[in-house]
Amino acid sequence: MGLSEADDRSSRRHLHILVASKTFSDLGSALDMVAINLYALILTNSELQMGLFMVIRVVGGFLFGSYIGYLADRMDRKKLMMIADLVRGIVLILLVISPMTWKIPLLYLASFLLGICNQMFSVSLQASIPIMVGKAQIIRANVWLTTWQSIAMVVGTIGAGVGIGLFGYELFFLIDAGTYLLSATVLFFLPIRTREDFSQSSDSLSSEHTFYQEMRDLLRTIWSLPILFGMLMLRFADSFGSASHNVGMPIYSQVLDPTRPGWYVGWIWGIWAIGNLIGSQGIARYLRKYQDRKLERIFVISTFGMSFFFILVFAQPIMPLLILAALLAGVSDGVSTVCFQLRLQSEPDHIRGKLFGLASTLHQVGFSGGMLLCSALFAFFTPFMVVLLLHGTPMLLACWYFRSFFGRKHYLAIRSLKETIEGKGTNKR
Repeated sequence: MGLSEADDRSSRRHLHILVASKTFSDLGSALDMVAINLYALILTNSELQMGLFMVIRVVGGFLFGSYIGYLADRMDRKKLMMIADLVRGIVLILLVISPMTWKIPLLYLASFLLGICNQMFSVSLQASIPIMVGKAQIIRANVWLTTWQSIAMVVGTIGAGVGIGLFGYELFFLIDAGTYLLSATVLFFLPIRTREDFSQSSDSLSSEHTFYQEMRDLLRTIWSLPILFGMLMLRFADSFGSASHNVGMPIYSQVLDPTRPGWYVGWIWGIWAIGNLIGSQGIARYLRKYQDRKLERIFVISTFGMSFFFILVFAQPIMPLLILAALLAGVSDGVSTVCFQLRLQSEPDHIRGKLFGLASTLHQVGFSGGMLLCSALFAFFTPFMVVLLLHGTPMLLACWYFRSFFGRKHYLAIRSLKETIEGKGTNKR
């Protein structure tokens, strides 16, 4: 067996273990997202306070998203992921063993820390993938991580209600904490490298550079790359639109069948997860054949498709058509997520953490802003109208983006530039 073959097998084995660790962490995140909100409602008997816990969770990720990216470019990213898992597990255990008088203040603290640690784990992992698995495995890693994240979200969201009914809140929180501690343990024993050698990027990461200086330099870099800037803005608009179907799904399911709304929610999200799997596997096959050709175009088209098909989900009360629309929404979502991650991972390692941190912050701002707006709109409009309005925003932006950067006028300008450069080269010869 050659050394390269042995290294390839080792890389694949590490990737399998990494995906398992990430899946445990994602499952825990999905479980506590549902369980903490329900537990807060029981303890406070107030829908307003339950909503406040949700806001605090989002605010934690929003406030520290960019700084987490800064840390991910300066620290061992594997340690950051382990810290995120350990903090989440310990917080949930404290929530179980604390006296009843402490539980509500601890819920506020738990919501805030969970929001921060979710972003810390995600940003550190995404920034590390090119180094951890190597260029040959980067597409496979993104596809598997995206697929299993979707599965963990669906299983966790549906399983939380079942688990709470079977075990009660305290035992359920301990099981949830166990998923995080198991993830941290797996990471601890996984021999992976998450950063380039510091000596390779010492000029770019001077210890004298402050957080604000590095973020300013990052923004200048993004501004000089209009296609990348456009992708970040489109992803922001996508997060804004996605809030409408996340908030609106339970309301829409209640309209479809008041006697069993949970059945419809489970079916729709389950079909979406299957579509996500199909989409991520499909784009992987394409990229293995054509590498990163037309990556940005595919991202724009799939983002448009995801919004379009979610609008159809809320427009189709006929079950077969609704399932088809949910499936295609999942396919589009899987494709756009993989393309977006691969594009950001193509940037140099010394700015990759900050780039993912900025993308995470934009996601939190877009999603929380969308939640606030659509929560107010649902009081006056039907679920279909609200989803049409919010998802129409990324669709319009996608059309403008495609026309600006990939339309005929742009193509002719690029071709003219190439001909000018080639002409100058010919004259020199």
